[in-house]
Amino acid sequence: MDYERMTGFYQQFKAFFQAEDMNHIAKQIGWFHRQRKLTAFHLVLALLAAMLATTAKTITQLQGIFAVLTAQSISYQPFYDKLRHPQCAVFFQHLLRLLLSRWSLQVLAPSKESKLSNFEDILIQDGSSLRLHRDLAGVYPGRWDHSPAAVEIHLTYSLFQEKPVRLVIAPDKFAEKHYLLEACKAKGKLILLDRGYFDRHYVAQVKQAGGDVLVRAKSNLNPRIVGLICDGKHQPIAHLPLKSIRSQIFGKNIDAIVRWKDLDFDFRLLGLWNPKTNVHIWLLTTLGMDWEATEIGQLFRLRWQVELCFKE
Repeated sequence: MDYERMTGFYQQFKAFFQAEDMNHIAKQIGWFHRQRKLTAFHLVLALLAAMLATTAKTITQLQGIFAVLTAQSISYQPFYDKLRHPQCAVFFQHLLRLLLSRWSLQVLAPSKESKLSNFEDILIQDGSSLRLHRDLAGVYPGRWDHSPAAVEIHLTYSLFQEKPVRLVIAPDKFAEKHYLLEACKAKGKLILLDRGYFDRHYVAQVKQAGGDVLVRAKSNLNPRIVGLICDGKHQPIAHLPLKSIRSQIFGKNIDAIVRWKDLDFDFRLLGLWNPKTNVHIWLLTTLGMDWEATEIGQLFRLRWQVELCFKE
């Protein structure tokens, strides 16, 4: 164990967190009741320090880190009991929300003159995978053989509030679209999604609930075209599958109204040509024609704000 590194971490940790505040929160939610050797502040400190120590994989090793940082010894059982306490997870959820609210700086809220001000909020959903110890594969199965146990962290980020507003942890093996924000909660909001969350039925449900969606679509989609604009010019093409005109639209920006046989709903599909890769970037949306295709392309770039939250 690197004692010098642990001590340095302790000093940095104390500069950001007040022990009194943290211990008070733990007492309020019922995780700790009395002040003893083992406090919420010291336990959180040990857990975070363990994340820096790649060799710390057991509770006994975590207990050792606690002893180094606090210069205190404590028996195994009370240490273990605090970690398995049901309010332990509640405490960390509360702490995360508190930190995000303190560190957020609002700079992205739109001006009253902006089109974006017509939305109550812009919600960005994304996911990030985290590999777990292989013994957890039965509870959190991964999607790949080289990572048999993994979770996907599904995060909904509010662009106007500039902070996460929803977080779901699920087995990495399951499809992302099962963890989308409920459509009934999207009224007045615009939801930005990457293609892993693509679900045209969900897009229709959000629109019917009074919200809007802008999602990157998969390149193999094949809806029927209702109306088509290529490079700003209307094209006399209707009721043809998209795949049948791929050669005609190669190298062009398209703005189309499309639908699928199993949905009585018209979608707007944008194909923004990327000259560097020679492929279309496909965006499916419910935004009306008062939004120009170039504006929608710029709007989708806001989705990268959530990547900063994941540090990806």
